[in-house]
Amino acid sequence: MITVHLVEYNWEWGEEPYVKPVEPTPPVEPYEPYTILIVSAAVIVLIFVVFKSINLKDRIRQQKIEEYRAKMEEWEKEGYNVSELKQVLEVKK
Repeated sequence: MITVHLVEYNWEWGEEPYVKPVEPTPPVEPYEPYTILIVSAAVIVLIFVVFKSINLKDRIRQQKIEEYRAKMEEWEKEGYNVSELKQVLEVKK
């Protein structure tokens, strides 16, 4: 008995079904140095941005404290008792 096995558009005579050969997968190469360099630069920039934003928050906080001190001096000139405010502002120095 002769069998015919049709695979795709090609056909072949044989007793066993046609088995398509398995192509080897290409080897996985390690990361290129440029990739590591780019990731390192991105991490450094991220750290820089975070520290700058923290520094900005500190400057804004310090500016508000200075504004409160100026208001406190005005209230003191007007005759208000601002001793409690002075204690709070001294603690925040």
